[in-house]
Amino acid sequence: PHTRLVLPRIVVFFAVIGSLLVLMIGMRSAAGVMLPLATVGISLSLTMAMMVLTNTPLNLLTNMLPPLLLTIGLAEAMHMVLRFTELREEGLEAIEAATETLRSMWLACFVTTFTTAVGFGALVFQETEVLRRFGAISAVATMLTYAVTVLLVPAALPTLSAALKPKTKGKHTEDALDRALWWSAAKTAAHPFLTIG
Repeated sequence: PHTRLVLPRIVVFFAVIGSLLVLMIGMRSAAGVMLPLATVGISLSLTMAMMVLTNTPLNLLTNMLPPLLLTIGLAEAMHMVLRFTELREEGLEAIEAATETLRSMWLACFVTTFTTAVGFGALVFQETEVLRRFGAISAVATMLTYAVTVLLVPAALPTLSAALKPKTKGKHTEDALDRALWWSAAKTAAHPFLTIG
């Protein structure tokens, strides 16, 4: 019983730490880190409320919902924030850039989220009650995360526009990161079997 409680907490801890590192490296601004985290926080709160209303108990499977929603929510929010900053760099006004971000991203985010939800939803056909509950809750929570992201992020972007400018040490920092990513991609492409194996 003690292990069942500790293991999910360890997974959640490392998921949060890893996500923070990715956000700080990718966004390089406080607003770019806090907005995706706020999206995930709201999604998790609504999911926990839904579990309480449906009398869904916490167990080894449902304890994995936080890192699951953390991954899905952060990925969608990061894509939207990065798209917004690209449009702002192209010269669009904040509101116009936020509108274009929503217009160009909602369908792509919906498709990826919906297919994930369908995968979890397939668990409702299992014979085990625990798996059925987990599949149903995960599917609804996944789509709930999408709804929160699509509604919150574009609405908050114009207000946070000035704060989303990355705080770097200069162009050399960005160039070094770009070179490292290109080098990693080139090595992976050159040795695909070594990468997979």
